[in-house]
Amino acid sequence: MDHRISANVSPVFHNTKEKLETNATQGPILRVIPGGGQTAVALFFVFTGYGSSLSAFSKLQQGGQEVMLSSIAKGALARPFRIILPTAILTTIAWFLCQLNAYAITQRTDASWIRDQYVAPSPSFWRAISDLVHAQVDTWTKGYDVYDQNQWTQTYLLQASMAVYLFLLATSFATPTARRLILALFYLFAWRCGDALKTINFLPGMLLADLHVSLGSSAPSYLPRPIAACTILLGLLLSSYPEVNANWAGWSRYLDASIRALMPPGAGEPSRYCASLGATFLCFGIFFSSNARKLLSHRTLNWLGALSFPIYLLHNTLIKTLLSAVIYARGGMIPLLDEQGNPVVELKRGGWIAFGVGMPLFFGVLLWLSWLWTLFVDSFCASVTKGAVDWMMGKRRVEEKEAVLLVSPTTA
Repeated sequence: MDHRISANVSPVFHNTKEKLETNATQGPILRVIPGGGQTAVALFFVFTGYGSSLSAFSKLQQGGQEVMLSSIAKGALARPFRIILPTAILTTIAWFLCQLNAYAITQRTDASWIRDQYVAPSPSFWRAISDLVHAQVDTWTKGYDVYDQNQWTQTYLLQASMAVYLFLLATSFATPTARRLILALFYLFAWRCGDALKTINFLPGMLLADLHVSLGSSAPSYLPRPIAACTILLGLLLSSYPEVNANWAGWSRYLDASIRALMPPGAGEPSRYCASLGATFLCFGIFFSSNARKLLSHRTLNWLGALSFPIYLLHNTLIKTLLSAVIYARGGMIPLLDEQGNPVVELKRGGWIAFGVGMPLFFGVLLWLSWLWTLFVDSFCASVTKGAVDWMMGKRRVEEKEAVLLVSPTTA
């Protein structure tokens, strides 16, 4: 879940330098729970590399290069639909709520990142339609969705998936050893170029898919259990790196010095590099750990994993509506103007009771809506995608032609 919930809404996780030493949730590893937003984004890119290449590697092993190329072509046609359609639907929902002024309370919160996302309803119907069209276009051309700013990642996920297919195409006739060598060199190149968001995440995902096809369920036997466990712990430690104020604690100061020594000169945020490395080590540790595999194979965790993308899509809108309404309910009773007639800009968040009610309610509704999303929206998007891909690949025309031949009298 987004780290900003803990940083700006919850009184439990809101910290100062003085309080940090007594707050266990801000220590190494445990900090991933309230503050692992960047690691979650990195994991999405790892999963993109894994999911986009797994079918191609499987086809390559089963039927050779021609079957693999067919899988790449189909995947490259389908992926834009599977990313763009859900994002467009979410943007439309967020736009509709905006027109109902459902985000009104956010303009008065004391959390700046929530307040900065406030958008006033459009002044007229046709202006609202125009604003929706611009929001849909800007999401992909500018990487900015005015109605849900969390969708900035979608353009990068689409670019990453297309880069995966391009890499698969370029290496489709390479031997497994050569392909993995090229992948490693590509990773080093991306690291040096400062691409800490996309490439150094989807490439490890591709390697995991390659190893999954090659090693299968026997993968844990290739790495001793203690090493796999240490790899997982290292991933969690790296994922604990704070985005801001890394100098507040000794462990984060050490991580900061270490990651800066590895980063290329003039690179971006150290937290992105730490989050990406953390996600990579975490995934590889789980891949080679039989115990971690068994734990994550539990049906409850599988169910939550299936909801991960809808959770990402929906959580920001719910924060700006349901969660903000509960956390700032007491402040919402404050009039818009004070006794001197000056506007009251910032509302104060509620205390323990508001938090105790708001957070369980928020997560419960989020999981419920995400489940409904998988039942209805995901199935709709999958149906549209299949129809579009079949049409683009000419399958429907072939099927219709075969159907005509089967009923034609001349074939009797």
